[in-house]
Amino acid sequence: MLRRAGLTVLLLLAFAAPTVAGDDAAYEAYHKGDYAEAYRLWIPLAEAGDPSAQYNIAVMHHHGLGVERVLSRAVRWYARAAENGNAKAQTVIGDFYVDGYWEGEDYAAAASWYALAAEQGNAEAQRKLGILYVQDFGVTPDRAQAVRWLRRSHAQGDEEATTWLRALGESVEELAEELVFLDPSTTGRPCQGLNDPAYDVHVRIEIPEVPVNHGLSIAELGQRSFHGPGQRVLGVAESNLEIKTEARHSTAPSGDVYCFWVDAVDVTLRYDTLQIFVAREYDSRSCAYREILQHEEDHIRVSREVLEYYAPLVRSALSSLTIPKARDPAQIDSPAEGERKMEELFDKVLEPVYSEIIDVLERRQAELDAPREYDRIHRRCSNW
Repeated sequence: MLRRAGLTVLLLLAFAAPTVAGDDAAYEAYHKGDYAEAYRLWIPLAEAGDPSAQYNIAVMHHHGLGVERVLSRAVRWYARAAENGNAKAQTVIGDFYVDGYWEGEDYAAAASWYALAAEQGNAEAQRKLGILYVQDFGVTPDRAQAVRWLRRSHAQGDEEATTWLRALGESVEELAEELVFLDPSTTGRPCQGLNDPAYDVHVRIEIPEVPVNHGLSIAELGQRSFHGPGQRVLGVAESNLEIKTEARHSTAPSGDVYCFWVDAVDVTLRYDTLQIFVAREYDSRSCAYREILQHEEDHIRVSREVLEYYAPLVRSALSSLTIPKARDPAQIDSPAEGERKMEELFDKVLEPVYSEIIDVLERRQAELDAPREYDRIHRRCSNW
């Protein structure tokens, strides 16, 4: 069964997503999806103390891009980058303190790191620091400070900061002139692009542990399976796939029109349910039991393999040139058009990939349940 969640707004805590800056060979390799080459080029710079390279290495370990996904290594590189003044890394370290990575939540420490990044102009850190002042987490509640930092974040186009300002009863229309949107050196069409081209993409897979249940009979499994009651079902592998897409976009006025771009996309491919049933009539030491269990484990293996295969394809789709980014925004007529634009973009870019995931998953699972497969399994044991 598949459930597709709609677009939602990313709130306070969001782990770092892959984002890099610069036009060097490492960035080009990263942009092309050659993460191993990007890592090879960045690691000597990171070890030499370059904070941007340290941040990028952290991101790659965080999300398993070209290297093994090891969170502890990512945290060490984030910390080195943060200590060397990288504002994005400082924001991420603040996130880890909020999330309780080091033996419980520490909002005071988070606020300190957010403040360092906020002073450097990081809009995300400014917004998160402002929210801490609103919510009395780690700092003394201070409306003036909250509004100050939320205004700064809003001035850079952060829509969540705008939402918080409105919730506090602050007028945001008068702040529109603070949005430094256009590169003053450009001329021509209204939407020329921002100086900070950050675009964060995070695609992750979540696969739970798979328990084996021996509590149901052959008749009960027949009722539970898609084959329907009356069928002799010896085992079942249940899976419930959820594809969740969260995105954040920005709009900003530019003359008589508005400029629109996507800031971040977070996709989660996850099974919120994975479990195996083997009919209780079969002893776990029997040949039949082993063959039933192996067959159902093959179904689980396919469930994993399909997501592992398609995760990079989803990431590649999100790198599509059809998605307007801060460096090359699209022109729209009104802020309200932004939501519709988001839906159109993801219908065009992601829905084909999502549909293919489902089709391939169904086809490969059906191949395992083909009559010839059942015949092959039955020939392996004599006592069915």
